[in-house]
Amino acid sequence: MNSSTGSILLVEDDPHVRDALAELLAGEGYEVEIAEDGQEAIDLLEDGVTPSLFLIDLALPRVSGTELLRYVHDDVALRVVPMIIITALPKEDVHVVADEIISKPMKIPQFLGSVRRLMSEEGSTH
Repeated sequence: MNSSTGSILLVEDDPHVRDALAELLAGEGYEVEIAEDGQEAIDLLEDGVTPSLFLIDLALPRVSGTELLRYVHDDVALRVVPMIIITALPKEDVHVVADEIISKPMKIPQFLGSVRRLMSEEGSTH
């Protein structure tokens, strides 16, 4: 089981995408924390959730994905956590710092490969 390497914080406002990704990741053995928007993600982080990987949609209500990224990058402990951005925007229109940018609709094998690689790298750094 992969949960020994830590949890994934999935931040996605679309319930269909969020539920499908959470189910996919749980089926792969990952522990998944879910936030429906950037503010809920910040609340979880402030409550002590410490993910080993962020999966963040950029187009979020209340606090946008870009604002959430600023929050994460401003935190010394969080800025080292690997991050995958999930977006409907073309990659060339995305101007953020992240380990991976995956466009919607996503290719599941590519997505899972990125998650496995980044979770493996995160696990090997601790």
